[in-house]
Amino acid sequence: MRVRAALPHDRPAVLAVETAAFPTAAEAELVDALLNDPTAVPVVSLLAEADGRAIGHVLFTGATVRGDGVIVPASILAPLAVVPEAQRRGVGQTLIRAGIEALRARD
Repeated sequence: MRVRAALPHDRPAVLAVETAAFPTAAEAELVDALLNDPTAVPVVSLLAEADGRAIGHVLFTGATVRGDGVIVPASILAPLAVVPEAQRRGVGQTLIRAGIEALRARD
């Protein structure tokens, strides 16, 4: 399995993974909307591939947490998707860890 940054031309593969992983298209629609939303930047979008085929995707989007006069930048993980035939094989865990490392690299 290979994990890499999802590039703009990967969007059809990303949305296909999201659609396959969930019972409705809601998550795919969410990902599509977040990738188009400038307020969700910075984005970490990672694609897992096996045998030349997309099998998993994770999306982290930027957010701001406000409270008690404090503003803290944050990242939100949602959604995480793995195609059914690759579930329970560590793909999701690998994507999450790679995403956290990518966020750490961005500080």
